[in-house]
Amino acid sequence: MSSHRVGITMRIDNPIGYDEPRDCLAQSWWDYLQATFSKTHWLALPNIGSNIQNYVKEWSVDSFIFTGGKDVGSSPKRDDTETILLEMAVNQKIPVLGVCRGMHMLNVFFGGAIIHDLTAICGDSDAHVRKNHSVEIEKDTFRSLLKNNKLDVNSYHRNAVTKTTLAPTLKSFAFSQDGLIEGLFHPSLPILGIQWHPERENPAQDADRNLINTWLEKKGFIL
Repeated sequence: MSSHRVGITMRIDNPIGYDEPRDCLAQSWWDYLQATFSKTHWLALPNIGSNIQNYVKEWSVDSFIFTGGKDVGSSPKRDDTETILLEMAVNQKIPVLGVCRGMHMLNVFFGGAIIHDLTAICGDSDAHVRKNHSVEIEKDTFRSLLKNNKLDVNSYHRNAVTKTTLAPTLKSFAFSQDGLIEGLFHPSLPILGIQWHPERENPAQDADRNLINTWLEKKGFIL
């Protein structure tokens, strides 16, 4: 894999006892990128709204990872920052990988919606919190890439995307057994979303490595 400069978005937290919101990122991301993508250069992207465009240009960032952490709509400054990044990505065909909440952000940006309570679908609002389960891979291109029709993945989310809430311009490629969309992509842009967390697997899964490598090197999955 050739060298890339990947910008990684961060959540906004408000630590108890401190009146100062903080951008932060789980250290598992650094461990994962260094161990799995040794030639990749990474840069944490601050939640600075409209100024993020100049920031990524100055640092020559050529790909974006939208990480997990809290819900879309809970941190307006983060939503604004990622919206601007997505506008750049669409205009300049910059690769974007959305992970968990990041996948939700992609779906909302392209006109889809989010299910906020999984009780009606899964019988329990926490059915996908700290659980492992299998996902069905539904497209031959992804089955070939992942070398399997099914994957075992982790799960840390209360919100979800379904067939009825999927953005009209996006396509799905993976489903959980209870019908939640676990993977989506844009058919003509290098934009990919996954519901699970590859950075939380130790050791890293080969399937995730293949998926992310292909996303970076081929600049998306145009089917």
